[in-house]
Amino acid sequence: MEQMKEIIDERTVELIMTVVLIGGPCLGLAVGAVVGLVQKQLRKRTLQGFGLGCFGILNWILWRYYSWMVRYDPQTGYVGLHKVSVLLINVAVFVAVGAVIGVLWAAVSNRAAARDQ
Repeated sequence: MEQMKEIIDERTVELIMTVVLIGGPCLGLAVGAVVGLVQKQLRKRTLQGFGLGCFGILNWILWRYYSWMVRYDPQTGYVGLHKVSVLLINVAVFVAVGAVIGVLWAAVSNRAAARDQ
């Protein structure tokens, strides 16, 4: 009987996250510039695209944080994935990050809506 293997290993995920880290802002910048050219708002749309692309950087930072929290250290015997405290801290961090993003998004949207009126 063949030994079970992981569907995706950590090195593959690290590679994907690195691509997201670099590609997110670059893709956002490019798409924003194209949309800006079409809409005749190059500066505004390019900045918006870059801003949205920077979520790739945030995603990478949160991935690194999560990986560190749930790590397995054979020298010390630390296994973060099995600790309820790690789960609760992760929930709190991700909820807080989501709340901050939501507040900032609302503030920017409200400012843009007030400016357009």
